[in-house]
Amino acid sequence: MNSRCFDVRAEPFEHVRLWLEAYCGESKAGEQQAWQLQLVLEEFFVNSLTHGYPGVKNAPAEWPAWITLTHDASGIRIVYEDAAFEFNPFARIERPDYSGPVESWRVGGQGLPLIEAMARDLNYARVDGRNRLTLILPPDLPADAA
Repeated sequence: MNSRCFDVRAEPFEHVRLWLEAYCGESKAGEQQAWQLQLVLEEFFVNSLTHGYPGVKNAPAEWPAWITLTHDASGIRIVYEDAAFEFNPFARIERPDYSGPVESWRVGGQGLPLIEAMARDLNYARVDGRNRLTLILPPDLPADAA
């Protein structure tokens, strides 16, 4: 298990990315898993920064995001927590509609549908004043299975 707390207000995502690179090297995560892990955590981190903490009345100086990663044969389990206002991003994931002309396509909102397609066991809970998001990224498929 590997855990770390980041200040989403003060630390750029680059700090998270470097920590993830070290974790993926140690856990021997596959290339696809490493890419998916970065994408998932960047989505959560940016959502805490742009949507979560700005909505908190009398928000603290630090905007913490706690990340815990565990790796086993079933994949990488991600636990992401923040202390922003209560919000379940998994409750209403809206898939983008690309059926009309390009001008009608919604800008933004692509991250959560992508995460839902890549991951398993998406779960939200409010625990001790924190939003807790958990999910599992399955291991990479063998090269001959792709």
